[in-house]
Amino acid sequence: MLRYADTKLCNMLLAAALAERWRGKAVDVLAVTPGMVHTGLWRHFPQWYQALTYPVRALALRSADDAAQGVVFAAAAIEADGKSGAYLSDGLEVEPSQGAKDGKAAARLYEVCGELIAADRSPRRGRREDPCRRVSMQTEQTVRL
Repeated sequence: MLRYADTKLCNMLLAAALAERWRGKAVDVLAVTPGMVHTGLWRHFPQWYQALTYPVRALALRSADDAAQGVVFAAAAIEADGKSGAYLSDGLEVEPSQGAKDGKAAARLYEVCGELIAADRSPRRGRREDPCRRVSMQTEQTVRL
């Protein structure tokens, strides 16, 4: 579950970095939380946990269709225009976590993503070292959230 939370935080950090870099351009970058959703992701939990929590999940959690409405709002609603850098839940701006406000981590993550993309585009013949592994190892301490 920790890795899942890390990816969500990295999505928010990357959105913040892109919003900062594209400030003043004709594009808005928004991060959207769907909330707790009853999806197939729960299959990764132990069977006993799935059985124990199913009644609550089935009654209390949102459907995937309901959760998608916030994403559709961010992509299509006129009300979302000009809110670049915002974190939205059901179309409303919400306060992100402290970790998601870390500008240094956001800038470093953006840099690492650029390095990984550049490494993936470079010819790999004759290389003795996987550049993605090298970048990942170098930045693990810095980017680990």
